[in-house]
Amino acid sequence: MTGAVAPEVRAAQRRIVSTINASSKLNGDGLAMWREVNCGEWKATAADIGRDLVLLQVPHTIVTAFRFPLASSYSKAMREGEEVRVLRKERRLVCGQCCNDGVDEMERLAAVARASS
Repeated sequence: MTGAVAPEVRAAQRRIVSTINASSKLNGDGLAMWREVNCGEWKATAADIGRDLVLLQVPHTIVTAFRFPLASSYSKAMREGEEVRVLRKERRLVCGQCCNDGVDEMERLAAVARASS
C-alpha cells in the first residue's frame, strides 16, 4: 500500500511525464531530454527538469550537447543546449523510492507511452 504523495511531488511527476512524452529519447544508455539554451520562456529548461528529478529522487546528469540546425536554417551553426540524462544502472533504469516503490522505470515509461498513443 502506498502513502499519500505530497502535492509538490505529484506536480513534479506530471511535469516530468509530459516532458518525457513530448521530447525525450530512449536509447541504450537510458533516457535523454535535450533543451536548447535560453528556452525557458517556452518550455522547461534543463535546470527545471533537473530540479524535478531531484525532488523525485531520480539520479541524473546534465551535460552540454549540440544538435544540427533546423531544416529551415541549414546554413547556420550547430544549436547549443543541455541534455538531461537518466542513465540505466545495471541495465535497469530504476526511479527513487518516492513515488513508485522502485518499480522498473523502463516498464513504467513504456506503459505511459502506450497509454498516450
